[in-house]
Amino acid sequence: MSANGKPNDGDVYLDKDGYMVGYLKNVNGCWYRLYLGPESKGNNMWLGDPSPEQYTSGQYVMNVKELLNSVRKELQDESSS
Repeated sequence: MSANGKPNDGDVYLDKDGYMVGYLKNVNGCWYRLYLGPESKGNNMWLGDPSPEQYTSGQYVMNVKELLNSVRKELQDESSS
């Protein structure tokens, strides 16, 4: 999460209803919200409509982009040895 409280590309939040919400930004600066519903509501995942702005609610959990980049690096390092 950035210092101004707005999400960075790949930030994931847990909202009060149990939904995990990830914030993804494309190359044109358009924001998408990636939702993962709680198990009690079917555990579904979907991508929201594009938006020029990002807005968050809930508790910051992690940045999935950083996590995936580190996993990729570890897999590439592992395959080269």
